[in-house]
Amino acid sequence: MSDARYIRDANHAFTLKGTASELLEAARLSYRVKDKQILKEIFVTMKGRSQRRSQSGKSTNQKLENCILAVEKYLKEIDVDE
Repeated sequence: MSDARYIRDANHAFTLKGTASELLEAARLSYRVKDKQILKEIFVTMKGRSQRRSQSGKSTNQKLENCILAVEKYLKEIDVDE
């Protein structure tokens, strides 16, 4: 599967290999157009990055952790809206 993603209703393309800030921006756009599948992919990618950092003994990346919380909030809000 390719890392490139496209949010149709928002006319926005992004890659899952982008920075946490880029992924957060893509998550914000996918939330606005209610694209739950893209939001889930972004959340899983960010969570995986965080877990790999902790497994390799690195300190937590606070910006990444804050972005994960924001995406998690978007997912919960979409679930409430449905």
